[in-house]
Amino acid sequence: MTSSVAEGPGEPPIRVILVDDHPLVLAGMARLVEADPAMAMAGTATTAKAAVELFDAVSPDVTILDVNLQGESGFSLARILLARRPGAKILVLSGHHEVQYQRTAFQIGAHGYLQKTCTSAELSAALVAVRDGRLVFGSEIHSRNGRVPDVPPLTRRELEVLSHIRTGLSNRDIARRLVVSERTVHFHVGNLLSKLQSSSRTQAVARGRELGWLSD
Repeated sequence: MTSSVAEGPGEPPIRVILVDDHPLVLAGMARLVEADPAMAMAGTATTAKAAVELFDAVSPDVTILDVNLQGESGFSLARILLARRPGAKILVLSGHHEVQYQRTAFQIGAHGYLQKTCTSAELSAALVAVRDGRLVFGSEIHSRNGRVPDVPPLTRRELEVLSHIRTGLSNRDIARRLVVSERTVHFHVGNLLSKLQSSSRTQAVARGRELGWLSD
């Protein structure tokens, strides 16, 4: 199922695909997306196989997928999609509220995790954030102490750079690992130091651990 939404004066509509094996849930979520002029439905799928085919065909801005699919884990599907297009924006929408589900989504590379009880406003805000590369997770993921950190959220790329800094890699080595220019890495490191209010790479790593963004 697809639909087009008129483009507003600002950003173009966010092209979304939905993956859920419950037709009623899928239809309800599709209506929420279609009702928002900032969004555009690019298609829906009820199986992992159909989701992969749709993902390859339309290259969505954001993919929303359920954790539990018939015969397949949504997390496994997320890994497949990210392997096919590194950097793809994935928002997990689930009925599970347990922290470990959020943590798994975060660790495999999803940009966000929402419960199916979210409001349409929360969904729209999450889609915009994920499209822009920001992370949408609960405070339990952002801070080991269960508090929302008083720092801006890191992008997925910034988290990757921070992880490599922790292992002692230089900007040049990080650039080789990520297949980007050294100048790009320098830019991300500068953002990290600013966001984490750190004066050194070592301090940034320590702050990342404190906030729960790095695991030992």
